[in-house]
Order: sequence, then structure tokens, then C-alpha cells
Amino acid sequence: MLENYGFKPEKVFYYFEQISNIPRGSGNTKAVSDYCVDFAKERNLYVRQDEYNNVVIKKAATAGFEDKPAVIIQGHLDMVAQKDADSTHDFMKDPIELIVDGDFITANKTTLGADDGIAVAVGLALLDDSTINHPELEIIFTSDEETGMDGAMGLDMSDINGKYMLNLDSEDDGVITVGCAGGKSTNVKFNMESAEVAGVIYQIDVTGLKGGHSGAEIHNERANANIVLGRVLKYINDRIAIRITSLNGGDKDNVITKESKGIFVLHGHEEVEEKKAKLEVIFNEVVDIIKNEFALSDADLNISLSDGEYGIFYAASRKMTDNILAFMEVVPFGPQYRVPGMNGLVETSLNMGILKTKAGIVDISMSLRSSVKSRKNYIAEKIETLAKLTGGEFSSDGEYPEWTYKANSPLQKLLCDIYKKKYNEDLKVEIIHAGLECGYILEKKPDIDVVSFGPQMYDIHTTDERVSISSITKLYDFVVAILENIN
Repeated sequence: MLENYGFKPEKVFYYFEQISNIPRGSGNTKAVSDYCVDFAKERNLYVRQDEYNNVVIKKAATAGFEDKPAVIIQGHLDMVAQKDADSTHDFMKDPIELIVDGDFITANKTTLGADDGIAVAVGLALLDDSTINHPELEIIFTSDEETGMDGAMGLDMSDINGKYMLNLDSEDDGVITVGCAGGKSTNVKFNMESAEVAGVIYQIDVTGLKGGHSGAEIHNERANANIVLGRVLKYINDRIAIRITSLNGGDKDNVITKESKGIFVLHGHEEVEEKKAKLEVIFNEVVDIIKNEFALSDADLNISLSDGEYGIFYAASRKMTDNILAFMEVVPFGPQYRVPGMNGLVETSLNMGILKTKAGIVDISMSLRSSVKSRKNYIAEKIETLAKLTGGEFSSDGEYPEWTYKANSPLQKLLCDIYKKKYNEDLKVEIIHAGLECGYILEKKPDIDVVSFGPQMYDIHTTDERVSISSITKLYDFVVAILENIN
């Protein structure tokens, strides 16, 4: 499809469409990894694949560039697999349906996967391009970046010789990233202590939120559907007795949740109609409060209440209802610390991305990020303390290191000089709050000089994800210029 539009360079768009046809949600990267291996073998290139589905491909330097230092091009194979509620897309077997809209490529009711599919497409296009001059190329495609960076963590770099690395996992044209936050997943589990209770069943739905990447968008103070749901339920529970049946919202801890649903029982045999009327008043009060607070950041926020029949239901105990809602009210969310003198850059944040109920257990998963390790540990300890106080079971996993800024980087200077000459603009240099695999790679090879950049993308990790076509062209031209001028 994309080839019919004549986008340049053709091979970047060709390979992006090819990998978009291969299901590659996190945890399902074997097929796309095999595709890259077959690509290399067909061209008689050095290739190595490991048990994590990481792929390393090498291409020898062109004539006259044999003495230049090797350059690593790095990106990740997996994508965040999110879809709209009315989508029938199956991420285990269906290709991403690409849509061209002016200067943008987007997808039909799903995430696009330009994060980080464009990096993979650029890497393959460079390997397949015989018209450019370049030093030795070492292309590294990692797996499962979006769910804990397992690929980068397990990557063997013993045969990697590159002095410089271009990580192509950033989302802003005209910007290079030179440092990022580290992070971990924090998890709290509650046993609901369910028992039969008589009353009227109710459901609250939180919808219409913008959502977004918990690293790239957390500074915008957008609403999180799980936090909103907890707040509504706590407000109600403080004024009229309810018992939770289930809480569900979100699939990824690093995504600001767009939709969430809570089911509860308004219990009691007597004065049911009077309680129902009181509940309606309480619900409308808290909805007005919350919608007013998020009128600017999430204007389409919708919170609805629907009731069912009177009956007998399994629901959380009185004590655990209070405890779970107390935890959801008090647990930190959003920016916790900002970096002084860095224009509001978030240093430490927390996002409650997953809320799931199964077999009487409520699981809460949160993405914790910080560029300061001690602050990351401090927030984790606060969550653990709160879990203990409210009867929850705490755990953490998926920890990844921060990428510390390197002063006097020759690679940063080179990129800034090339960008100024090519585009007559200054390249913006920044440190970001989102996590990148560069921290893991630098743990293994501390002497590599690393920068990260990419095409212009918006709303990654959401079904509104889109990438600028013209910026992809510009990205490839910029990478080629870097390779041709490397020293």
C-alpha cells in the first residue's frame, strides 16, 4: 500500500509495511525476529539471534571507510498492542491496517507500531542500501522493550565493536536525547475476601480520556481512568456503604489508562429505593468535581453510572472495600519530583496503568520512573508501606537503569554540526523522562557514545498514534549524513 504513494526513501516505507504485516506485540516477537534473520541471510550478512529474539546484523564498511569507527544502529522489534473497544483486531494474527492521512501514517483503531517500527525499517533499509558510504554497521534489534526491556537486559554485546550508537527510539523531530530515566514495575495485590451480599448491582465506566505514554505524556497532567475510578468509588463509599465486585482498567503499566470499569453492590434489604436516590446525588456531585478539574487536559472525560437488578452477589468484604479504595486514593500518581532549572522536566513519576480483578484478587500494576535511583527506591518504599497498611501484597519487577548524561560528547557535537549545516536550524538537546534501552547497553559497554532521536510521532502507545511521513524521510537523510561524516 505505502509503495503506491511514492514516499522516499522507498525501502524505509517498504520495510515498515512489511513488519506491520507481522504481529509483534510485546511477548510475541519471534516472527518479526525471524524475518530480520532471513533478511540478513539472504544478503549474506553476519547475523546472530538469541533466546530473547534479539537480532544483531553486521555490514562491512564501504570503500574508504574501513578505518572509521563502527556505528551501532539500535531499535526494538516489539510494539504496544492497544485497540479501541469496538475493534475486532487480533494482535496475535492480524496485520496492522495502515492508513495514510495527509502527512501522517496512522492505523485503523489500533496502535500503529511506529514506536519502534520506524527504527527497524530504517535499520533494514540501511543494510539494503548500496548507494551510501558508511563505516561498519552493527544493527541491533532488541525485543520486549515495552514490557521491561528484557531483550536489552539479556543482550550479549561481546561481539559489538561500535564506538558510537544511534538509538532510533525517540519521537520528536529536531531533538536528540542524551539521557533518560530508569524505572521499574511496582505491583500490589489484594485478596477481596469475597462473600455473598444482597443488594443492587451497579457499574461505573470511565471513558473518553486521552491517555498516552507514561513517560512522554505524564508531564501534561492528564487524567488516568483507574485513578478517576478509584476516586469516584471512594467518594461514594465515604457517604453510603458499597461493596466492590470488580475493578478493571488498562493492559500496560506504562500507558496512562484511557478507560476503566468498576462494579459494586449497593447492599442492604431495607430502604433500597431511598439508597439508590442518595447514590445518584452523590455520584453526580463527584462527577461534576472531577470533570471540572480535568476540563482542560481531558475535555471528553465521561463518567457513567448504570444499575442492574436487586439480587445476591459475591463482593469484597466491608474491610477490603475500604482498604482497596483507600489505597487507590492515597497511592501517588503522576509527577512526584521535577528537575530544578530544566523547564519542568519530570524527574520521578508513577502511573497506575493496570487494574485487574480475577478470582477474587485485585491486581494493581504501576510504572515507576526516575532519573535519580534513590528517589525511585523511595517511591517504591512508599507504595510498599501503603500496601502493608491497607492489607495488600507488594512486589516489584522489570527494573531498568537510568541513562546518565555524558558531557563533552563528540557524537552530540557532530550531530549538532551536521543538523545546522543541513537544515540551518539548531538541534535541540534534551534529557527525557521516558525510559530507553541505552541505560542497559551502557551498563554492558560504558565507553560507547550514545544519542537517541527519531521521526515526529504523536500519541504513541494509544490508538491515536501517528507518524509524520516527511519526518521519516528527514530522519533517514540525517542518519546517512551522520554515517558519511563519522570520525
